[in-house]
Amino acid sequence: MIAIAGSCIVWSLERFVRISCLFAATQFKIAVYHPDQSQYLTTGTDRKITYWDAVDASPIRIMEASASAEVNALDIAPDGERFVAAGGDKVVKVR
Repeated sequence: MIAIAGSCIVWSLERFVRISCLFAATQFKIAVYHPDQSQYLTTGTDRKITYWDAVDASPIRIMEASASAEVNALDIAPDGERFVAAGGDKVVKVR
């Protein structure tokens, strides 16, 4: 088994500085910012959705998104209560 080490760098486009850096054994595909600015949601080749703390960039929660295919789309509702994920297995999940 080959472990892929991935990183996701979060930048401030107002100040042009790095805010944080996320590290996981995946190639990140999508990252979305929670509306209350406390968390990030990411997905990648590991077929998982991870909640990250926006302050210290530590993983808060990791969920299996698909058993058989990568997640290709991820978005969060404006109120932050739900998110939707869709992938190569042609299943759309709302949580």
